[in-house]
Amino acid sequence: MDTESSAAETTADKTLRAHNWFNEHLLSTFQAMNNFESDSALADLGKARRELAESNLGAELIAMLIIRLRYVEFQIRRLTCDAAEFLQLRGELLEFLAQPEANQLAAAVRSSYLIQLRTQMLRDEGVAYPVAEFHAHYDQIPAELYTSELDLYIACWAYLAKDQEVLAKVFGEYTLNPGHYQARFVWQVINFMYQLLTEKAAVRDVLEMIKALGHPRHWHFLEKTAWPEVVELGLVTPEVAAALAERIAKLQPQDETTTRPEKRTRHMITD
Repeated sequence: MDTESSAAETTADKTLRAHNWFNEHLLSTFQAMNNFESDSALADLGKARRELAESNLGAELIAMLIIRLRYVEFQIRRLTCDAAEFLQLRGELLEFLAQPEANQLAAAVRSSYLIQLRTQMLRDEGVAYPVAEFHAHYDQIPAELYTSELDLYIACWAYLAKDQEVLAKVFGEYTLNPGHYQARFVWQVINFMYQLLTEKAAVRDVLEMIKALGHPRHWHFLEKTAWPEVVELGLVTPEVAAALAERIAKLQPQDETTTRPEKRTRHMITD
């Protein structure tokens, strides 16, 4: 394809090209991250950045990918930083993501990462993420830029903000278009948060949620997000406690070095 994207190229086409480039050029970076080799990961990331600058993807996709690579850098550096360093890294990333962006797709990528970071801050630290600010980010993201991770954090924000309309929307959209990557866990936890928010959750729902835990990160997410309400509602019966203990004992890290192209671009869940 020419340096500048064809006028006939759709948003889906553009995001798929960017996704494929990302998978191809970040493979070794994610392998190093999985092995907690931060120096190697940063070196591989630097190589990917040089290759991106020399690519013929065109200005629009390069702008999108610069932002994605900046977020990957944050993920690498947080592997080895202490609490104070983490806050500094996150603050720098938030400042970077909040910069004005003329490129519509790149602006949407910035918004998607802001949703993830701001929702984590709301959940873990009680830092306010008001409805108006959330929608300023959420409303400008096209469906083609949705990821499993973004779906999860949109649902998480809606659950914490008790916004049943947004949670119902993301639940319905993910049910119709789940993709393949970690689909069972993502669907189950969004459904579970919806059942909790609508006051319909029962012990059987908790047991089904536990069955969907396939990775230590899944339990980490659930524990920090919805599990406190499960405990508060008295849904941790002896059966649930036993099932959870057995499941956690079986959880093993899985190779997450690549992501799979789907109808909507999806990538790995962090926490």
